[in-house]
Amino acid sequence: MSWINSIVNLLFKSASALFSRPGVKEVSEMVLAANSGDADAQFNLGFSFENGLHGLPQDHVKAVHFYKLAAAQGHALGQNNLGNYYQFGDGGLQKDHHEAARYYKLAAAQGNADGQLNLGAFYMNGLGGLEKDDREAARLFQLAADQGNAIAQSNLGIYLRDGLGDLPRDDYKAAHYFRLAADQGNAAAQYNLGQFYAYGRGGLRKNDHEAYGGLTCKGRK
Repeated sequence: MSWINSIVNLLFKSASALFSRPGVKEVSEMVLAANSGDADAQFNLGFSFENGLHGLPQDHVKAVHFYKLAAAQGHALGQNNLGNYYQFGDGGLQKDHHEAARYYKLAAAQGNADGQLNLGAFYMNGLGGLEKDDREAARLFQLAADQGNAIAQSNLGIYLRDGLGDLPRDDYKAAHYFRLAADQGNAAAQYNLGQFYAYGRGGLRKNDHEAYGGLTCKGRK
């Protein structure tokens, strides 16, 4: 199994919870607020259509419509999720990695962890007109990892283990990030942490039981 393959499949739509602001909880109020220009309500409505929540049908075209409205007002979550739609060519949009990268940059610049993760992956793979740059990918993964993003923590662990992005090889730090991600249920991190237990790396005492648990959980996900 390629170690790089374990971090390529990491771009997905934000699973951020809906805002619970008073006044936009009910669908009718959410629609009214969205149509009045409330960016949070526009994002919430887009998220509801994307996932079929609040009794609304799943409708990716409508989700894109409301994400565009929110993104145009600088809503970071809306920008990231719109980037996802451009990346995968869904919701009536043509696949456009350049547009995806543009929206990921906007979201990442506001400190959005999902945007930082997705932009990091674009730099890692040289997508969206961006030159492949593992150093920038590592920087973005670090920013997202510091906010508790499990995928970014797992990716950063791999970068530290393998010395990518001009990071010095550091099994101790790699084990730390693998554990943080593994504790959140990230399968790739659980597998990699199991590898460390199997060989006694990263300051971990060799432990066949912990190794087996980590190495088998990836297959169960």
